[in-house]
Amino acid sequence: MSQALEVFALVGRAPEDLGRMLRATVTHSWVASYQVGFGPPLLRATPKLTERTKATNSALEKLDVYLEFLLGDERERKRLADRLRLIALNKSGRLEPELLDHANNEALDLSFRLHHPAASPPAVKREMLEAGVSSAPELTGDGPEALTARFCLRLSDPQNRGLLAWVGSSPDLWALEIWVPTGPSALFGAHLADVATKGGFECQRAGSARERWARLGV
Repeated sequence: MSQALEVFALVGRAPEDLGRMLRATVTHSWVASYQVGFGPPLLRATPKLTERTKATNSALEKLDVYLEFLLGDERERKRLADRLRLIALNKSGRLEPELLDHANNEALDLSFRLHHPAASPPAVKREMLEAGVSSAPELTGDGPEALTARFCLRLSDPQNRGLLAWVGSSPDLWALEIWVPTGPSALFGAHLADVATKGGFECQRAGSARERWARLGV
């Protein structure tokens, strides 16, 4: 990623909260668009999984199927995590936390873009104003990417124990990691705080993505 990133955590109490937090984040009124995609080694991981995804009617339904698969079959999840490491190693010739995370993001491509406060629909503009959001947030990039955030859901650790430890949460909880552009991080923080309040989750700002990668092992 070319722009500086901040890490936020949405924290839930159970495995099924991962799907709930993902869905609540991308269907929030402040979200202009979202993307859900899948790639190796998760895409077509097993014939049964492929058949189940064919029966879905939306990208979010398909995501639910993949999450259920990953959280319900520990042995298969570990096998896919090992394959992902090999994919990352073959692609870059080395294993580093940042490279592994980018490989995870190709396996589970999950992102969303917020409305710009000054160009948002009237109802959204009112909500942002009430939340104390600036109508002219600092942008650190050009085009849609300037207001685009990305989820990082690791096949090796979907519970995200490392992030839980970083933000001081109990290791029994489940954390959803969101990378947001540094410039408009206050806008994203207000959005995620509202998601947390309405969904009964916790929202915490962890720090920079660079610091996150420095804390991770491979």
